[in-house]
Amino acid sequence: MPVVFLESLEDPRLMPYRNLPNRNAPARKTFARNTPTRDVAAPRANRDEQRFVVEGRFLVERLLASTLTTDSILTDAARAAALPASIAAQTDILVLPENTIDLVVGFDFHRGMLGCGLRPALPEVDDAVPAPPLPTLIVVCSQVGDPTNLGAIMRNCAAFGVDAVLLGPGCADPFSRRVLRVSMGAVFKLPICRVPALDATLRRLTDQHRVTLVATVLDEDAQPLTQTGPLDRVGVVIGNEGCGLAEESVRCCQLKVTIPIRSDVDSLNAAVASGVFLYHFAQHQARSS
Repeated sequence: MPVVFLESLEDPRLMPYRNLPNRNAPARKTFARNTPTRDVAAPRANRDEQRFVVEGRFLVERLLASTLTTDSILTDAARAAALPASIAAQTDILVLPENTIDLVVGFDFHRGMLGCGLRPALPEVDDAVPAPPLPTLIVVCSQVGDPTNLGAIMRNCAAFGVDAVLLGPGCADPFSRRVLRVSMGAVFKLPICRVPALDATLRRLTDQHRVTLVATVLDEDAQPLTQTGPLDRVGVVIGNEGCGLAEESVRCCQLKVTIPIRSDVDSLNAAVASGVFLYHFAQHQARSS
């Protein structure tokens, strides 16, 4: 656990943390030697294909406790002293002077600490889904592009013991800072699969893995969730909040299920609905086990 006191804000070890995108802060502070701090337009950083960044001590500690590799931690001297001594030797503790982290990340940062992890190799679907006849509960996301929704869905998945999360095209990056923040680090605990061909994967889940797929829809001909009985091997398929599930994806599912709500309310938020569905099926599986 080497502790490195950085003397320059241009140190190359700060590259993963530099100019992080922040939609709530259109301008960033910059540091120039012998000149006052000034505001300029913030450049948008490209997603790092090898690393991801978490914000705040809570998520840093969850990253350290996970099976993922923590590349470095960025903080100030006071907070560095409070870090556990058990941090792996390959993790650099980068220490900046107090109140200078925001000059690196590009916006006013108040969480005091960031961590940089290495992206794991994601499993294949056949490796992540438990083999029959074992009970299984999986979630399949289609076009869930909003990071807040995906992060909340991930947190629900961890809470209700989901065995695997499959992300189809158009889904947000599960290792984006916002998904990680909203999920409270639940992403670190979940087997996550990227699925390039969603409908083909749905058919394979049914044919090869004997998973009953539940399309979560608002259709009038969908059966109410309260009337849906226990399922030993179930996949909850969740669509985009604005457009729902594509018709072809719905046809790949064995059941169309809806949550009854008041007629004067359009729908539930996708993440909230996922929690209701997962609670229902997890409770059924717990009672039958």
